This record gives sequence, C-alpha cells and structure tokens, in this order.
Amino acid sequence: MSDMQDNNVNANAGGVEENPGDQGQERKYTDADVDKIVARKIAVEREKATKKHDTELEQRERDVLRRELTMEARDKLIEANLPRNLSDLMDYSSKEAFEASYNKVVGVFQETAKPKLSGYAPRNPDTGLRGDPIKEAFAPPTR
Repeated sequence: MSDMQDNNVNANAGGVEENPGDQGQERKYTDADVDKIVARKIAVEREKATKKHDTELEQRERDVLRRELTMEARDKLIEANLPRNLSDLMDYSSKEAFEASYNKVVGVFQETAKPKLSGYAPRNPDTGLRGDPIKEAFAPPTR
C-alpha cells in the first residue's frame, strides 16, 4: 500500500474518517466518535452536578445539626440555672465536640462563680464591747 492509503487506514482505526483526496485538510467524525465525546462531556457535567449537590446537602446537614445542638445547649443551660448566652461559647461542629465544650464551659463558669474564701472569718459586729449604734438609735426609749 502507498503512504496515503496507510494514513487512511490509521485514521479509520482511530475512528476518524478522511477523504483520500483531502490529505488531512478536513476531518470528519463518525457517529461513534461523536457519541463518545458527548458521553464524556455529559459524564463530566453529571459529576460536577453531583459534587455540587453533595456539598449543598452536607452544608444543610451541618446547619440543621448546629441549630439542634444550639437548642439543646440552651435547654441544658436553663435547666442548670446558668446564663443562656454561654451557648455562644460552645463548639457545634459535631455532637462529641458539643458535649466536650458544654462540659468545659459549664465547669469553668461554675468554678468562677464560686465565692472565694480568704481564710479569715468575718468579724461579727454584734459581739463587740459596745452595742450596735444603729440598733441603739432606733431602739424604743427605756423609762
């Protein structure tokens, strides 16, 4: 075979038809080639759409989890007679992270809310040598 016929055979094996007289100036695709190209492009677009849908779904799930955990935190804080705004300090990324941050925040708050004792007992003014001057001022007169 000649070189021109070899090119035609190789081009046909690759799925591209060439006219023998054109010598590669214009390429024509077969139906199978067009179907493959379109199928590849559709697959890529479907994959993009699926990824976008998955990320949107994951974002919605995170938002719902955050709202649920926020409500749970506020309910727990109200039950424990603690300020509701402590819920702003908690981590809502997961249930486990929420539990850990809740315990930590409540523990720190309760620790700091305890009165600090200095070790000295306060003086009782009623036990002094003199009586209470205010009490004496408002005492009924004695006859």
